[in-house]
Amino acid sequence: MPSPKAIYNYVDQMKHFLANEGFSSHPVSASLVMEFHRVTRLPVMQCKQFLAQFDSAGQCEALEVAQMYAEQGIVHDPIENDPAIRPLFKTICEEADQITQIWHQQRIRECPEITDFMGKGQGLCHLYWVEVKRLLWKRH
Repeated sequence: MPSPKAIYNYVDQMKHFLANEGFSSHPVSASLVMEFHRVTRLPVMQCKQFLAQFDSAGQCEALEVAQMYAEQGIVHDPIENDPAIRPLFKTICEEADQITQIWHQQRIRECPEITDFMGKGQGLCHLYWVEVKRLLWKRH
């Protein structure tokens, strides 16, 4: 799984690319371009231009992050990239995760027979995002 830094770098670079800001050019393999095209559904030439701003290691990392986004259906709000907002959002997300995990453990203790259903934490993302929204609304 890509590191959080890799994810933020990918999103920042995509934001700059879509804003048509300048970038350097590195060679990109056709297979990498086509895989990035398949994952992101961007036009092939845009995929090539986007990946060309990274060296070969960065290109592979960008593809890995794009694949993660595609597989998990992650929707990313660009405001999360703002240097002033990022630490605040990260703190809120960590707190929401703790609240969600505590709630989850309490439910399993209260009703052990639901362990098979809820033991893996499936469906907790809904509670997590409600908590994130609630904490952001309450504090900011």
